[in-house]
Amino acid sequence: MTKPTGRRKITPSMMDAYLCAQQWCEHTCVEKKRAVCAFNRAAAPVLKLNAQAIELMNKLLSFSQAQDWASDSRPIVWPDNRRLIGECSFERAALQRNLRRLSEAGLIAFRDSPKGQRFGRRNTNGKIILAATYGIDLSPLALQTPALERAAADLQTAADEYRHAARRFTCRRKMIASIIETAIEYQMHGPWEDATDQLQAIMAARSGINVINPLLDLCELLDQLHEQVQTAYAAVAGKVQAEAKEDPLENAKSNEDPSKMRPMSLNSDALIQNTIQKYKTNLYSKRRSACADQLIFEDAGFTGKDGKEKKPAVIGVPEHSVFCSEPQITCSALLSLCPNFAEHVWAPDGPNWQQVLFTVEHIIRPHLEVPLSTWMSACRNLGRERAVIAIAILFEKHETGLIKSPGAYLNGMVSKAKVGDLHLSSSLFHRRLQTSILAGQYLDRGKSVARS
Repeated sequence: MTKPTGRRKITPSMMDAYLCAQQWCEHTCVEKKRAVCAFNRAAAPVLKLNAQAIELMNKLLSFSQAQDWASDSRPIVWPDNRRLIGECSFERAALQRNLRRLSEAGLIAFRDSPKGQRFGRRNTNGKIILAATYGIDLSPLALQTPALERAAADLQTAADEYRHAARRFTCRRKMIASIIETAIEYQMHGPWEDATDQLQAIMAARSGINVINPLLDLCELLDQLHEQVQTAYAAVAGKVQAEAKEDPLENAKSNEDPSKMRPMSLNSDALIQNTIQKYKTNLYSKRRSACADQLIFEDAGFTGKDGKEKKPAVIGVPEHSVFCSEPQITCSALLSLCPNFAEHVWAPDGPNWQQVLFTVEHIIRPHLEVPLSTWMSACRNLGRERAVIAIAILFEKHETGLIKSPGAYLNGMVSKAKVGDLHLSSSLFHRRLQTSILAGQYLDRGKSVARS
């Protein structure tokens, strides 16, 4: 028996991931944003990964750059365990367990140095020097990206089919129940009791069904029952209408002048819908009214100096809106001004606010560890579009090491917005100008060093 070396034990799944990583070439490489989006869409439903493994994988993806996913490079990252433990808030055992889980899932491969350490180097152009880089190889995820996209699309298609069948079942069930109730109310002759028993039996069978095929079978039974009930109802409906015409009271009601009907009375009159839209709608106005009065419940329930119970304070509508005091920022402009943030947005058909909002809520906010309550407060006070822009600015500063507590920084931005001191467009363009100046200084410094 050989002496234990203490090295990592390689399982067959981990060996498959290692061999998969060796297939990296021009035909198998993908863009970083495509790989990130494919992973986050298929991580939970397809790969069955837990929250810790998903967070760890997104953290590993954040260490790589877009140029690392090119065909002449390799997406390898080399953060040590201490840094991963600090940023993911894991124990050491949990970190090792989730790394092994990601490798067995075929998403990463281990590229260990002779001493088992992780380190890497980049050349002057920022590309990884593969001969001097050892760490965690993310190329298996790139090779798995097309399969993950197909699996996620199949799941979405199955979910849409199930949702359509569920709506069909509900609509048919309500129609049958309505016909039976009307027939019983008007004392029509027909098989209403048998139809009620069949409907209740089908509804009992529907409970607990979450797959498409049994639900489609129940929809077929409902269609047959609906045809029977509709036929029976149509057979006796003519007789009921003939008897109603012979009733003098009904004739008197039907001969009333429509011009004398009052909409505010108890009569059931036809509704004339007004289709004129008074306000233009956008992503923010669909959520709630921007001019709604707000209530403060901080002191509600306590007793004042006069011995009476305090009521919630009301904040009235401001005389001018702070949302219209700065120019409108388009989605394309936001992505061009925030390149690090744009790497996480997957928009094959062109960027739009829905895709950017999905990226913020499911990828950027968990990555920055911004509390959900803070994000909801930003959406409530800024509006969703402005909250997304604030998160983008915050992400850019966090990636450069200027912000250590993103949640507290976002709260400060919300506080400034309440008093009208938040100017997101100025912050965006100032940040871009500052980055350009620093890049120019860096190039000038490099040229002077080269000359010397």
